[in-house]
Amino acid sequence: MEVRYLENNEKNRIRELYDKVFDDSAEFVDYYFDRIYENDVLVAIDDGNILSMLQLVKKKIMCNDEVVNVHYIYGVATDEAHRGKGYMSMLINRALEDLEKLNEPFVYLTPANPDIYKKFGFETVYDKQIYEMRKIEEKDKIYAPGSIDMEIMKVMCDNILHKKYKMYVVHDDNYFKDIINQLRIDKGYIVYQKDKEEIIGYSIVGNDNLVWESVYDTKSVNLVHKKTVPWIMVKKFDENFDIRKVYINDET
Repeated sequence: MEVRYLENNEKNRIRELYDKVFDDSAEFVDYYFDRIYENDVLVAIDDGNILSMLQLVKKKIMCNDEVVNVHYIYGVATDEAHRGKGYMSMLINRALEDLEKLNEPFVYLTPANPDIYKKFGFETVYDKQIYEMRKIEEKDKIYAPGSIDMEIMKVMCDNILHKKYKMYVVHDDNYFKDIINQLRIDKGYIVYQKDKEEIIGYSIVGNDNLVWESVYDTKSVNLVHKKTVPWIMVKKFDENFDIRKVYINDET
């Protein structure tokens, strides 16, 4: 058994395991693997076969008016035939050891099962509110957002997130380019909230009418609350680091 990081020219080797474990569309997976060289990919390999994997995704987080670099653990998976053998624990422990050496304040993830990660020192810091978009007129849906929409949403985030939260993912050009590409793949849309003609917020909505992200200064009348789910777990490397008033909406 070998635990190691894959070289860039090897990273597509995890595609087979990814397709087995995750129920993403082929178009999304193609898009994701076109960018996979940006991530660190840690795997457990036995006799040339990848049995378990996780990815470390670089993120920029605004913390108390300062941008900090951290990592997001994504794509955690073990081949079904090899589960229960401790391979994932080996990968997580190795990743945490390596990340702690980078002097980053914390690492975070979105858990499928929060109980799995508590033994590694992760704690839940953000519960996501799941909303559904009420039926609205087609003319109010933006199916092909462009650069102008991206600038509008950036302004909304700068104004609203900064007022409401001490910690949130930096909503820069790269963030919105990625969201817009995923929206195109999912055939979702954007809805603006307006006060008369002034845009004061937005929702990004999937084709199932579930809201991916809403940034509003006031509560939107178009949203129906469905449920609350544990969404972000954090493992702190700096115990004195203050993690409060968090807004992290990542899925990839």
